[in-house]
Amino acid sequence: MWGSVCIAGVLCLSILTGCADLSNRSQFLSVGMTTNQMQSILGSGGYPKNRVLNQQGQLQELWEYTDAESKQKLWLCFTDYKLSRWAVRGQLLNGVPVQMPSDLIDPIKVP
Repeated sequence: MWGSVCIAGVLCLSILTGCADLSNRSQFLSVGMTTNQMQSILGSGGYPKNRVLNQQGQLQELWEYTDAESKQKLWLCFTDYKLSRWAVRGQLLNGVPVQMPSDLIDPIKVP
């Protein structure tokens, strides 16, 4: 029985990945996911844009996805290889609209 439920879930997720726009698919993301888990939800088309060390010495990697039809941009921040936050361009994050990927990272560590 659980096998049928899992197969149905995977099929639904596959359909969502192919049809829904990025903001709808991003609702299935959760903090702590790996890049592989994120890609299984969002599909191909994303790429890492930048890597920085924050003031705590943690590696932060920024990813960008662009929806092929709507041209909507989704930016994701991974801290030490785990998803820590994400936003669609223009979405409010801590009361401020996200306009560029660097809005998602913590202050950069200065040597």
